Amino acid sequence: MSGSDGALIRASREDPSLFQEVFQRHYRSVHGFVARRYGPEVADEVAAETFLQAFAGRSSFDPSCEDARPWLLGIARNQARSLTRRQAKEHRALSRLGSMTPGGPNQGGEAVSSWPSELSAVLSRLPEGELDVLLLIAWEDLTYQKASETLGVPVGTVRSRLHRARSAIRDALQLSPDPAREE
Repeated sequence: MSGSDGALIRASREDPSLFQEVFQRHYRSVHGFVARRYGPEVADEVAAETFLQAFAGRSSFDPSCEDARPWLLGIARNQARSLTRRQAKEHRALSRLGSMTPGGPNQGGEAVSSWPSELSAVLSRLPEGELDVLLLIAWEDLTYQKASETLGVPVGTVRSRLHRARSAIRDALQLSPDPAREE
């Protein structure tokens, strides 16, 4: 079926098999975002859970929305955060028991460890909200408005977080500002 994601999701309420098209359109983007942000070891699980939750909650999706990607990325972000919180609790519980502990929870830093060391270090120090905005806009190519929808924050917050993230990177890497990129 062609058409907007909203129309497709609305139609999937009557014919659930149509939701497969939403999956095919957006799985790579959701999986890639999770892999880059939280690490490839959780990307499969989080992407699968994202689409399960989206399918179960498709009746709450606003069918006037053309693009479901911000909605799906928001679900993925929440799924990944829940997973990392669960992993952190398990790690703390095992540590308190004095048992052998696993490698520890993936807090997102492992996903950037393969990048150049200076950039990796800067990104690992960014607050979670700033890193999320940076990745949604830089890698997922979302607009400020779509990033705002994904994160559930005002557009102004997206702009200020992106500005702070860019400034931190520029300062840490001693780069000159690009006037065309700053708003």
